[in-house]
Amino acid sequence: MIRYFIRNGISVSVLGMALLLFGLLALFKLPIQLTPDVSAPVISVETRYPGATPEDIEQDIIIEQEQFLKSLPGLEKMTSTASMGSAEIELEFSLGTDQQENIIRVNNALAQVASYPENVDEPSIKTSTASEQPVAWISVRARPDADPPVNVRDAYDYIDDHIKPRFERLPGIASVRGVFGGTPRQMQVMLDPVKLADRGIPISRVREAIRSRNRDVSGGDLDEGKRRFNIRTIGRYETPTEIENTIIDIQDGTQVYLRDVGYARLGHAEMRTFIRQDGEPALAFGPQRERGSNLLVVMDRVQSTIRGLNEGLLSDKDLFLTQVTDSTLYVRNAVDMVRVNLLFGGALALGILMIFLRHTRSTLIVGMAIPLCVIGSFFIINASGRSINVISLAGLAFSIGVVLDASIVVLENIYRHRSMGKDPFEAAYDGTSEVWTAILSSTLTNIVVFTPIITLADEAGQIFRDLAIAIVSANVLALIVSILIIPALAARLLTRMPTTDAPGLKGSFQRLFGLATLAEKIYNGPLRSVLTWLMRGVAQRLALVVALLVLAIACLVVFMPKTEYLPNGNRQAIVGILIPPQGYGLPEISAIGKELERRV
Repeated sequence: MIRYFIRNGISVSVLGMALLLFGLLALFKLPIQLTPDVSAPVISVETRYPGATPEDIEQDIIIEQEQFLKSLPGLEKMTSTASMGSAEIELEFSLGTDQQENIIRVNNALAQVASYPENVDEPSIKTSTASEQPVAWISVRARPDADPPVNVRDAYDYIDDHIKPRFERLPGIASVRGVFGGTPRQMQVMLDPVKLADRGIPISRVREAIRSRNRDVSGGDLDEGKRRFNIRTIGRYETPTEIENTIIDIQDGTQVYLRDVGYARLGHAEMRTFIRQDGEPALAFGPQRERGSNLLVVMDRVQSTIRGLNEGLLSDKDLFLTQVTDSTLYVRNAVDMVRVNLLFGGALALGILMIFLRHTRSTLIVGMAIPLCVIGSFFIINASGRSINVISLAGLAFSIGVVLDASIVVLENIYRHRSMGKDPFEAAYDGTSEVWTAILSSTLTNIVVFTPIITLADEAGQIFRDLAIAIVSANVLALIVSILIIPALAARLLTRMPTTDAPGLKGSFQRLFGLATLAEKIYNGPLRSVLTWLMRGVAQRLALVVALLVLAIACLVVFMPKTEYLPNGNRQAIVGILIPPQGYGLPEISAIGKELERRV
């Protein structure tokens, strides 16, 4: 095979172009994120029960759902949270389980719950959890030049019904948290307890009267001559007046209407959260990314949607969206930093090669291995279902040295055979045939070291799997390039041997401006004496090994860095949390927030 590739330059070109082409195609398809996804498959079940206390939600919803969810296959952990008006259950499954099958099983389990209290919404199943931070927080504010002025908190229903779904439909978005800072509209029935007590009417009777009246009833169909008519009784309320005209009781033959003991109005639910931005009331919601999606692409879609809504639907409502946070800024900076280090490391390696090889063609031959192996590795990373992140890029950066080592070994041996006066093609074949087994054993050693990391299923395995895949793929491609492509390039480019007796600047550079002569003197002088002393006996060699071992341990003790799970990055953001005394109402907390705004 080695002789075939040396003799057939077209095959070498096709192989190199294929590595670059498939690598570049994979590079544009790979999702980009800061770090690999390191958590187990998680499904969140959210059930809303407006107005219910946490105690009622625990008894009426969470306990009922847990009875059927706790027996799901592969379930590792179940965490339930009951809050005012909402219940959330987070289900963490074993690593490697199919998320789509988990969703189907969760849905089937929830369908077995016999019944829920009245006014409970249908449970919603999400692949993201409340503990995950949205890719961005988006605020909704009224335009300052709106005439008449717009109360943004009254736009809650419009944002929830028309704007929020636009983000939920975006590819790569799992769900949207919020809307916060406002309340939905609701029909409210205000009763006078004194009037109810005077007539001896309990609130439960009023409630039952409204429930029995507020519905449409189908009466089937009726044949009349040649025609068939569908019969339907209209009873659902449409205005507050219709509610007030509801008969709630009959006392001494007199009908008692709801308007006799109270009234109905269209209002808003009780405010439990408030949002302020730049001293103005606002609403806020946050899109959450699907696991495995490209964070940068998702953010571009979110920003494009914001621009489109500001120019379209929201401009007619005197509202506008503002992106408050952007989680991609830190990711872009971190990934770009690793990319720059990767390019700088490759350029530095080529510079060192140029200095020591002192031959442009030889440096070019070895340098070809870097783009072929690095870009080709993206194809293997994509085929493994991984992403571009600081871990995988760091693995590629670590592999540059290994990639160059294999190519340098092959090229140096080819150079030695050329120095013996052999034909370039013959020298390429003989030089590669002598060292390919050593390169293979060296590559397999590196692969064996990192392959077990790929098979780890715990959290550490998820973090370092990208590193291991990047290093293994680069090593495999380095083996292919060094024994198939480098010999073919050397046979065609290494036709003239470099000399050190060239006149002028070229000759001085090839002699490293005298450094080569100095290095030769050092080798033939002190270094040779030390090596000769070490070869005299085993005691000298053992003494050197012990000394180096003690020095390594001393350096480890003195310069040992602090230990942490993952390094903490600087996101250049400050988050302040103020916890008011227990029992403070929303108006008092709002006043505290305004005072903080004034001082900050």
